[in-house]
Amino acid sequence: MAEALSRLLKPWGGWSAFVSPGERVLLKVNLLSQAAPERAVTTHPSVVEAVARGVMAVGGIPEIGDSPPFGGFRAIARESGIEEVARKLGIPLLELGNPKPFEGGVPPFQRLLLSQELRRFDKVINLAKVKTHTKMVLSLAVKNLFGVVPGKLKGEWHLKTHRDDLLFAMVLVGIYRMVNPAFSLLDGIVSMEGEGPSNGTPRNTGFLAGSPDGIALDAYVASLLGLPAKRLPTLQAAERMGLVDPGGYELLGERPGPERFQGFLLPKTLSGERRVPLWFARLYLGLRERRPWIDAALCERCGRCRQICPAQAIVGEGEFRVDLERCIRCFCCQEICPAGAVLLKKGWKSRGNKSGGRA
Repeated sequence: MAEALSRLLKPWGGWSAFVSPGERVLLKVNLLSQAAPERAVTTHPSVVEAVARGVMAVGGIPEIGDSPPFGGFRAIARESGIEEVARKLGIPLLELGNPKPFEGGVPPFQRLLLSQELRRFDKVINLAKVKTHTKMVLSLAVKNLFGVVPGKLKGEWHLKTHRDDLLFAMVLVGIYRMVNPAFSLLDGIVSMEGEGPSNGTPRNTGFLAGSPDGIALDAYVASLLGLPAKRLPTLQAAERMGLVDPGGYELLGERPGPERFQGFLLPKTLSGERRVPLWFARLYLGLRERRPWIDAALCERCGRCRQICPAQAIVGEGEFRVDLERCIRCFCCQEICPAGAVLLKKGWKSRGNKSGGRA
């Protein structure tokens, strides 16, 4: 791992190009939910360890941090193997709480509540996992920094942007610009395909990619998967904001062969389907739009979906159901379900869910 990172960083001159002696450095990892490293839900501990050692070697003072949307931060860090990395290297684990206002976001969200802990650091290094995402298509460098929004405040952004994926993506790009990481690294050694970011399927893709420009990095990885930039809402938003170089991007790391991505499964949800006139949505997308559906046979009745739902659309006692009149299609329930019991089905298959019908 250290050798692969060294090759990747060589064009810039190594970690010393990004970290100076004595600087406090936040390693912003992905600790979405409690899962073992081989499930590809969280940043792999070997990647975190190699980066932490590299930062320490040039005199930086690293801490490892994130803010999961649900669940115990320590329990997630322990299951992911990242707590053991922190213990072995003697560096702190930090839950990014204490929301405070930061100025300079994206209109109409110029004022963002982010973790006050960010102000303790001189630099941020963004350590994201390559995963699919049922709302944003892919979760890469830009999406990973949504983790600096403390805990359940993330749900408020889904409510504010409702079902407009592009508007939500603009918030993500605004957060990325505000955090302004010194370097972004994508862990694609084992990626996640299918219905990510937590219930997809691990796939060996065998690559690391990184850049000081996380937006260019996301475009690069999209190209590896054969995706045009317009398929990713975050890249659409970045282009609207004039942050995408139309001339392309430099080679960021060792480009893996195309055979590693043949047949790579994207989420079944399609970005952009929900930003249409209401009359068209009723005539067409009412049948095509995907909606959350709870499989009672798989459901463990843990209640996490109900607790995380920003629209309070999970109803029922003992057997949970989705109230589709309230549901804003943020898919937080699908993202957080530990049993994979929240499925996404096309409208005609889920009409029985309407107004709190059986899910």
